[in-house]
Amino acid sequence: FFNVLEIVSSVIICSNAITLGLRADAGADSEDYIWFGIESGFTLYYVCELATKMTIRGCTWYFFGAEWKWNLYDFVVVLLGAIDLSLEWYWK
Repeated sequence: FFNVLEIVSSVIICSNAITLGLRADAGADSEDYIWFGIESGFTLYYVCELATKMTIRGCTWYFFGAEWKWNLYDFVVVLLGAIDLSLEWYWK
């Protein structure tokens, strides 16, 4: 299951990078609500991925296992992304 999750996550990350490039090229006059929706979808996926790993393998494995440094990095990046999305929604 986790091999499939890693492959899907890699595809999602690449798609997110492409979307960020397209948004940068679109400029400020582009439809903000569309980009906000796309960004919300990516953030929701990342939060669900994180929650799935923590639920199936446990928080102890996630924060204290062999790959704890990568997991902590993922946690911080997802947390910052969720905070950024929340603030963007609040200020609109």
